[in-house]
Amino acid sequence: AATGTSGSVTISLHPLVIMNVSEHWTRVRAQEGKPTQVFGALIGTQTGRKIEVMNSFELVVDTLDGEVVINQEYYATKEGQFKQVFSEMDFLGWYTTGDQPLPSAIKVH
Repeated sequence: AATGTSGSVTISLHPLVIMNVSEHWTRVRAQEGKPTQVFGALIGTQTGRKIEVMNSFELVVDTLDGEVVINQEYYATKEGQFKQVFSEMDFLGWYTTGDQPLPSAIKVH
């Protein structure tokens, strides 16, 4: 990095996000009777190289021809609801659960 600049990124992960992801995975596992991969959106703020992940919500996914596809209508509805309450937060990325990235998750990204 040039003099006076920093090459690092600062990321803050709020505990609520960890609780949301854990609850999402645990609930789906209980419903399905086995560990199941789940997907969700991460929201928060980004100012320059400072990222603050403040909240999350689950995503509905469909499987089409063996490919995982995010349900865009559900995502748009949830994003709109969050924007009404948390107007300063933006979509930062997404999460998925599992031992390692599966080809289906990589294709979603």
